[in-house]
Amino acid sequence: TSVFGGGDLGATIVDGMDTLYIMGMIDEFREGRDWIADHFRINEIV
Repeated sequence: TSVFGGGDLGATIVDGMDTLYIMGMIDEFREGRDWIADHFRINEIV
């Protein structure tokens, strides 16, 4: 289980990355960064 849940939330994760960084939530930011690198595909967003 991820802090981001199990659904199709790729765009939401990308949108929230700046907030995580600004709030100093660096562990969560890194988890989001890794999720984006491993799973996010812009061509799959509809």
